[in-house]
Amino acid sequence: MFTLSQPVFQTCYSPYGDMFLQQELHRRRQIEAYRRREREIEELERRRQYERMLLQAELERQQVALQRRRRRQAAHHAMFNPSLQSLFNALYGGESGARPRSEPKHDGSFVPVSTQTPSGPVPEPKLELEPKSVDTAPSHAEIQSILTSFAALQSGFVLPTYLDFDPTSTPTSPKLAYTPANASLRGYEHALTGILTQLDAVESFGDVEVRRVRKEAVKTVEKELERLDAIKMGAWNEHFGASQAESAPETETAQIEVDPVGVPLPQDSDSEEENEEASPAEELRLEILPGSISAVSVELAPASGAKLIQEPLPSSEAFRSPLIAELPSLPKVDTPTLTGELPSQSLGSPSPSETSSSDSDLRLEDYIEVEIMSASEDAEIGQVVNGGDLELMHEWDLDF
Repeated sequence: MFTLSQPVFQTCYSPYGDMFLQQELHRRRQIEAYRRREREIEELERRRQYERMLLQAELERQQVALQRRRRRQAAHHAMFNPSLQSLFNALYGGESGARPRSEPKHDGSFVPVSTQTPSGPVPEPKLELEPKSVDTAPSHAEIQSILTSFAALQSGFVLPTYLDFDPTSTPTSPKLAYTPANASLRGYEHALTGILTQLDAVESFGDVEVRRVRKEAVKTVEKELERLDAIKMGAWNEHFGASQAESAPETETAQIEVDPVGVPLPQDSDSEEENEEASPAEELRLEILPGSISAVSVELAPASGAKLIQEPLPSSEAFRSPLIAELPSLPKVDTPTLTGELPSQSLGSPSPSETSSSDSDLRLEDYIEVEIMSASEDAEIGQVVNGGDLELMHEWDLDF
């Protein structure tokens, strides 16, 4: 009534099946290659064994032939043995060839014999060594090849239009900067240095001709290097020589025109600070108004502990040389101040001996102002004139 239907299997594409087939094919190919290699190895071993067998047979054949040759030679020598030779000599009257030799007998007595001893040392024979002949053709060929490469390098070099120099260069040794403009010149110098190294590596084997040719080649390359140095020096002088030549006279003129009298003296920073902090009571200023005296010599002898400071001299026709002395702390006293013209007695010119002996005299032209300030700002200023002479107080001595 009812029939069971058979299940239907639908086939679908699977990538793993193709992969498995490819792997199986690859494995079979490897097996075939392995078996082929084994067959080749067996064939090679068979050939080697066959060659060894042939060689062994050849050696055996040679040994058999050698033994036969030795047997024939032994039979030939046996026919002419000494017994037969002695028999022939006895029959035909021949002398025996083998006779015992009698050795000479020496007498035991000694006989004096005069011998001449040489007066000087015996000259030893000189062993003359034959010079070994060395083939120097490879050395000559190597030198010629190096010279050929040098000629090709020299013909292909093109000098750059301008050169860049290093800022640290000096007029005696200009240095090239590492810029693209100097690349060709630097490469050419490096190649020439390499050629000198190659020439130095050529073996001469003590041959004079090889040494001469190598020395001439080295001189040729060194001349080319000297030419490059001359080119660099010429470029340096062309660019920087003119500017240095113009700046040199200006420097010399400036040095000649400077007046050493008008140059201000350097001041010490510590002295300036102490000078600014000093009170008016510790300063002494001298002023001499213009008078009939053209030159006055002033000599100051500061007290112990005083420090003398010299101010810079201004460059003018009539200059002043004020001297400021830092005095130690003094009691508050009245100090005189002199104004007006000084008597001619106190401003007399010093004697030549005083002028030559004192190194600290100051030559003042036109006028010298002398001003003496009080020890304190609150002290009253008084005038002291004693018989027409200026009198200074508190251990200060002013000699005119």
